[in-house]
Amino acid sequence: MKRVAHLALLLSACGAPAAEGAKDPSTAGSGTPSAPKVEQQQLVNNGWLDAAIFALEAPALPPMVNSDVLLGVTLSARPLVLECLVDPKNRGAEKRTHVVIDATLGEAGVSHKVTGQNLPPSGASCIEAALNKWTATIPTLNAKASAGGAVSTHLELDHLAGVQPAVTMGVNEVSDVAGTIRLALPGFAECFAAWKSAPPRVLKGSLSLHKAKPPAAQVSPAALTFEPTGDAGADKVVACLTPKLTALSFKSPAGETLTIPLALRFVHSGAGESLPGAPPDLQFTQLDLARGRRTAEAAIAVGGRNLATASYDDAVKRYKAGAKDVSVKELKDKCAALLVADDRLLDAAKKTLAVEDATHLFAQEQKAKDATWAEVEAISAKKQGEAQKDVESFKAARIADEAACPKSRN
Repeated sequence: MKRVAHLALLLSACGAPAAEGAKDPSTAGSGTPSAPKVEQQQLVNNGWLDAAIFALEAPALPPMVNSDVLLGVTLSARPLVLECLVDPKNRGAEKRTHVVIDATLGEAGVSHKVTGQNLPPSGASCIEAALNKWTATIPTLNAKASAGGAVSTHLELDHLAGVQPAVTMGVNEVSDVAGTIRLALPGFAECFAAWKSAPPRVLKGSLSLHKAKPPAAQVSPAALTFEPTGDAGADKVVACLTPKLTALSFKSPAGETLTIPLALRFVHSGAGESLPGAPPDLQFTQLDLARGRRTAEAAIAVGGRNLATASYDDAVKRYKAGAKDVSVKELKDKCAALLVADDRLLDAAKKTLAVEDATHLFAQEQKAKDATWAEVEAISAKKQGEAQKDVESFKAARIADEAACPKSRN
């Protein structure tokens, strides 16, 4: 019986040209007291937010749990892990943060130990709390016993500021305003109900602050407007966000007036669709996050297939040894369960291939417009080929398993 022992797990194949660091004009006063400033300030806090953090769906699990299944469950929480690292207090001084997650499923449920580099205690605590809350929402996980006692898995992730969202305060007034808004957005979960399973849009607008009268050091927006979206769901998000953003407090600007352009950027790793009207870098991010979701599903499917293989192989071994408690019916039932696991693995592989197909097509389209996408296109072609080989391999395994299933009657 052929055994699937390994599936390459890819969290990010490559990076696209990022919008972080793009220069946006700030209007913060020079000349007359009410005139806007005209100098440019570098906007470094324009990172995206994954709307999936508000609506993560529990993955379907096999009848039992092994290390691969637990790995997939942990991988599925990647959006929550990345969100913890947006806050500067949860990262060290370096741009790259390396996160190590050790998860264990025992009689008391799933526990997590989080360590890493460039990861202060507050960051580790945030990630542990997010993972514990996530696994607590999957009651079937704790109800599924392992095949041999406690199950453990090990996962390492990297967060790179400027590629993944990361707020940095103190750069300039414009970035601090954008950073304050970005840090506040996860607290407005109710505003994103319209995007629970739908692809979000970039929300563009403008925010103005007036200098506070001493001794006040904080101010609320004097004006906040959003451009029409032409989308009913996005309009609901805007309607909900507007009063909440207007209620935020910001550091009083140095000049009499500070007006900044807003571009609230959203993705949805669980939506599985392209983002309407989004720029290329955000579209690529959407595809990369979809790959992460499919990787988690594939890990769970690999675990389920390996469990089904082990169960069937054990029954065959005992049957051949003359065990009287193993019937042909049991062999047929366990082989049927193996074929179900094969189908789930093949389905997961096909979904992964679909993401790789879409990624490669997108990269080809971007390369035709911009030669700097050539490396991305080459890597995406390689990942597409690997995904296609996985599909063919799992098809062959499924055929071999079905041919080996017992056909005789009990």
